[in-house]
Amino acid sequence: MDTVDQQDLPEQAAGAEAQPRAAAGSVAASCNTATVKYRNTILALRHGIDSLYMSYPGELDPAMEERLRGLKAIAQKPGQHEQAGAQLQTAGHILEVRDKGAPMFPYVLADKSYWIKVSSSKAGKLPLAYAQISSNYPSAVAPEAADADLRAVVRTLARVIDEPTVSRVDLFVDFISEIPIEAWGEESWVTKATGKHLYFEDGQVSGCVIGQGGPISARLYNKTLEIKKSKKFYLQDLWAQQGWFPGDTVWRVEFELKRPILAQCGIVTLPRLLESLQNLWRYATDDWLRLCLPSADSNRSRWPLHPLWDAVRRIPWGGEASPLLDRYSSRRAPAEAWFFTQQLRIVTAYMAVVGIPTFEEASRCLASRTQSFHEGRCFEFIGMPFEQLVSEKVAIKARQYNTRLNGAETTNADAVEREPGED
Repeated sequence: MDTVDQQDLPEQAAGAEAQPRAAAGSVAASCNTATVKYRNTILALRHGIDSLYMSYPGELDPAMEERLRGLKAIAQKPGQHEQAGAQLQTAGHILEVRDKGAPMFPYVLADKSYWIKVSSSKAGKLPLAYAQISSNYPSAVAPEAADADLRAVVRTLARVIDEPTVSRVDLFVDFISEIPIEAWGEESWVTKATGKHLYFEDGQVSGCVIGQGGPISARLYNKTLEIKKSKKFYLQDLWAQQGWFPGDTVWRVEFELKRPILAQCGIVTLPRLLESLQNLWRYATDDWLRLCLPSADSNRSRWPLHPLWDAVRRIPWGGEASPLLDRYSSRRAPAEAWFFTQQLRIVTAYMAVVGIPTFEEASRCLASRTQSFHEGRCFEFIGMPFEQLVSEKVAIKARQYNTRLNGAETTNADAVEREPGED
């Protein structure tokens, strides 16, 4: 396993006093000074915390455990419409209660912001909860705000809760470079890790993973290609504010730092983590992993640093922050634009088939014919009225999207606005 020697670490992560931080939230995104400073090598678009994993010591409230046990049983029922009630509304969130737990954690709660594993009240030394703040949320708020919101959720589960600790953090930089990244060979990476894996798509290098599964690992990948699958197109709006244009290829370098590394750096709490980001980045990009220019020297540690990597490692974690998302919701629903796009596609296809000349008329006709079609099938094949079928399908989607509490007349979901998402 990789270990961190104190002499390898910059002063702050090794235990020295931290330098004063910039305004809260500045660590969550790139800064404009980086954009100018590295223009000839890279254009740094964003950097910050991608995912954050927190552990919450405490004791589950027995009444809450009984409630979670009942909701999990609902989630395990055979029909999707029967599972629709497996929801927990708490602290401004409508969380899905999953039908399966995780190793050592019998209950799992989820929405777009959090994935929370909850232990039993008889779990002994296990933490009350182990939670992931997903990569969506740090794109909208500072880490301190996400932590405060998550604490509010966890407090509703607990009889006792102690100070949370950081279990893992993923740090990233998104950048554009004119240097052909696909041309790098495996020998160019000088690292303490043993495992290196390259990934290809359409005959080109799409990324690499170094040190996978270890206490520290790195990923370098084509983020422009990746968001076509993840549908996180909101990132393009944030990139554009820092100089990205459609057609530019964005690469992401990301380090995953787990508890053993953080503990050796003296990082336990979130405030300590935020004070140490610059030093963690220096350790990851100076000591643990370097991209070098191969030379005839047999000692690879003396190979000159690649200018691109030199620019990446000098990214300043602090200063003026780039914009965050101005709208966010913990709901996992598609954006309204998704519905509008699907509606246009379906109605125009229907117009082409049946010959109706106007969109409005075709929409009314399609809605009427759709209802008639399903009404004719409901009793024959399903054994229920059409209205009941619709109600059940809405309830299934409400649980999937975290949009409303099934069985309640009104919803107390946290926001109306939505980001782009998947069905």
